[in-house]
Amino acid sequence: MTVVMKNKIRAWYIFEKNTIFVNVDDLHEGILAHEMAHSIIDHFLLIRPPAASSEILARYVDSHINR
Repeated sequence: MTVVMKNKIRAWYIFEKNTIFVNVDDLHEGILAHEMAHSIIDHFLLIRPPAASSEILARYVDSHINR
């Protein structure tokens, strides 16, 4: 018997590994842009911003990707 569990997490980024993980069954360009923004924000700004600020910036990127 196979147990299938629904996971609500669509994608995530781990700073320490500089790695983005995605659920390929539920991937679209906005999700990928959001996680890539986290990586860029965390590694290319001189001072790593607080998590809340990073999330605001990443949400801005994914909401404006199609402009």
